[in-house]
Amino acid sequence: MATRSKFKMIMTICKADDTAIYFKKDGGRFEKDTTLKMQVDTEYYFTLNIKPSVSLQSVSMQGIGLTISDDSNQDNNNGGSRYSFNYQTLKTDPNKNKARTKLLLIMQFQDGVTMSVPLQAKFYNQNENQHINWGNQLTQIEFECEVKSGHTFVDIHKESYF
Repeated sequence: MATRSKFKMIMTICKADDTAIYFKKDGGRFEKDTTLKMQVDTEYYFTLNIKPSVSLQSVSMQGIGLTISDDSNQDNNNGGSRYSFNYQTLKTDPNKNKARTKLLLIMQFQDGVTMSVPLQAKFYNQNENQHINWGNQLTQIEFECEVKSGHTFVDIHKESYF
């Protein structure tokens, strides 16, 4: 990525048992206007589809390095790259009313390029079965990205939740 390059990344998130998660629009009440609804002590499965193909070297969430799987050769990825990883919300406290948690996802790509994705979540107890499902079922999050010539960080120009 030594020269100016643009790419699109599509992120999916579900519970490790393939159960969907939900999100809601919070308006301007918090740092970000969209909140993911997640539970404590739960394992989540993330996939990243990147086009055109970009080589992902490492991923960390909340400062913890995660094991990534390169799934680029599966599902005929049409010139893109595909990666997956799991994240466990162990030792995460449930959020109090009107509070959110910033989940910082850091990705290290080829040539030392770094992408920082601050996600916003509200964490619920394991036994919470009502509020966790309010909002919209998350299908994917799309990021329109660019690395400017000579830079080592990714600019996110647009972030859309579907």
